[in-house]
Amino acid sequence: MWLDVQSTTTFQAVSFPIIRSCNGGNAMRGRPILICTLCGLLAGCGNFNASSLNPFNWFGGGSEAETVLASDGLPADPRPLIDQVMDVVLDRAPGGVIVRATGLPPTLGYWNAALVPTDRELRPDDNGDIAIDFRALPPVPAQPSGSPSARQIVTGYFLSDQTLRGVRSVTVRAERNARSVRP
Repeated sequence: MWLDVQSTTTFQAVSFPIIRSCNGGNAMRGRPILICTLCGLLAGCGNFNASSLNPFNWFGGGSEAETVLASDGLPADPRPLIDQVMDVVLDRAPGGVIVRATGLPPTLGYWNAALVPTDRELRPDDNGDIAIDFRALPPVPAQPSGSPSARQIVTGYFLSDQTLRGVRSVTVRAERNARSVRP
């Protein structure tokens, strides 16, 4: 079967063959039904990772990781403390301050650094101090040590003016030391 299509210019005519399928040339009519059926079948395979049909389970499998909970019942941060805190600065921002800390890990390649409050509600202790841990993930595989300036990591954390009421100091803790600043 041939379909004649005229272009916008009047001096040229183009012919395109229509590919006939087994359902009489209406291949597009059954395609949405087929796609919906396949999506429905795949939605039922939600637990495929635990199935014996999964080839990753054929030769023994790993066990589920155990979740470590903090004292408040929430999952603990898996990142270790950074080796040293070099500098802590409070930068004024609208509505509060940004705690900016510079850390020094033992080798190159540490990543996903963050300042993590030790108390999730940011309540100061009896002395009016808010403690924040400087955490980062180590590199995989191990990296060379490099120069101290190449290893430095800078990260920050926002503290609102409401949080800073009654706070006398902000302490950023590392593995080997801690640094405090007054707001």
